[in-house]
Amino acid sequence: MELDVRQIPPRERHPRIFALFDRLMPGEGFVLVNDHDPKPLYYQFQAERPGQVDWSYLGGGRARLRHPGPRPWAGEALDSERGLMGFWHFLFVRAALLYLVCAAFLGTLLYLFPGLVGPFRPSHVHAGLVGFFLQMVMGVAYWMMPRPGGLRQEGLEGLTFILLNTGLFLRLLLEPLYLGGQMGLRPWLGLSGALQFLATLDFAYAMTKRVVTADMLRKLREERERRGG
Repeated sequence: MELDVRQIPPRERHPRIFALFDRLMPGEGFVLVNDHDPKPLYYQFQAERPGQVDWSYLGGGRARLRHPGPRPWAGEALDSERGLMGFWHFLFVRAALLYLVCAAFLGTLLYLFPGLVGPFRPSHVHAGLVGFFLQMVMGVAYWMMPRPGGLRQEGLEGLTFILLNTGLFLRLLLEPLYLGGQMGLRPWLGLSGALQFLATLDFAYAMTKRVVTADMLRKLREERERRGG
């Protein structure tokens, strides 16, 4: 199937292309024929349909668009741009699940040995709220939130993970000792809190680049079209 948009008014081209693409069944595709390199359209697909299109540029203003459909996981490379988990997304989710198990284990210990409640209750709460819940939210957000213009944030993702888990590890390790009477550990606990706070700031900054409305995406597309023609 071929879609020739050269005779279609420029304002109507992208809506027509998206309308045809959205009617495709998995595995189906078409060849787009345009009068210029459709790079702005490619960026729009990456922003609005991340992981939902196989794009092959054929040259001369032609490109093949295909709905990839379901794919087997075995032996497939991780590629966040195709909707699959990247390296840091994988670590976030795996670490979150580890802390979920730790929180459940601590909860069981506190029930069986009430004498441990005093020094270990904050660790139990922190492992559940920060280690599992917050870490899972961050990992899934980095993985699934839109990527306007094919935005890549591996550096910010890694920084968030390292700051959060370094601070969390320090707190879980040292807080029971601090509550047990080792007051000299207070500065280290302050450091652990600062690291987690910095991780939160880093995450919030990264998300401001990806929380966009449909109107913002439209304006971004129009600006690229004016620049790229």
